[in-house]
Amino acid sequence: MSETGPRFDFNHTEGYKLVIWDTAEVPDEVWTAAHGIHRESIRALLPKDGQERADIIVKWGDFESYRDGRIDPSLVREFNPNQLYKRPRFTGIFDSSNQLAGWVLTADNTSAKQRTPDKLKPLECQLKMKTPPALPVPFVGGRRYFYNREAVLHPDIYRLKPVGEAAMVLNGIELVATYRALEEANDEQKMTAYSALGDEADEEMTAIISGLEMLKGGYASPHILPGYKKLLFRYILGVYKAKQNIEQMPGAKEAIERVPVSKI
Repeated sequence: MSETGPRFDFNHTEGYKLVIWDTAEVPDEVWTAAHGIHRESIRALLPKDGQERADIIVKWGDFESYRDGRIDPSLVREFNPNQLYKRPRFTGIFDSSNQLAGWVLTADNTSAKQRTPDKLKPLECQLKMKTPPALPVPFVGGRRYFYNREAVLHPDIYRLKPVGEAAMVLNGIELVATYRALEEANDEQKMTAYSALGDEADEEMTAIISGLEMLKGGYASPHILPGYKKLLFRYILGVYKAKQNIEQMPGAKEAIERVPVSKI
């Protein structure tokens, strides 16, 4: 765990349960709850004079676009138009009253190189997606990434009050859900995540990236996404290593075993 990043407390994970869905199977009432929680989670991170940014980021007032872009990530190619997504998963976090408290959103992802002829880019994406991650095929093997797109927790339970610590203390249930989501991936895959580093609106994903000790790559896009103030950075880490990093956190293994998980 990073010495300078947030600390995740796994003592507050009792009473939660996880449910893993293919995104196409998530009930509409869950998406509706997610839309509201997402808005409030970002608003809680923003100053009072910047609250409208949350509405832009989550497309408040356009529920269908919010939901559909998460059911099918190909509808929202944020960084590169030549991308392919498969196996999108929603790992829902539910509290003791069976109310949605947060989630982790993931998918397998490949992309075509800019220099590839346009007519061959779909084929390149398909080849990368179908090639086993450990198979050393030049330019194709190991290019099916596990995209950790989103990690959101209700603001009432996200940040725990620090007790005599300079670093903020966060609820470990989000990393328990991340761990279970990682179990859906191949250990040979590399996980990617993106963060608008330095933008308070993206503090939550930045904290996950820091906790997992993901390695910083370059800028993901030359454009700032709507609602944000900073460019997105790309981060990467092996799936197996990410799970190891979670397991090594105090109390994490016990929490992973304690929190029930089901797949639908």
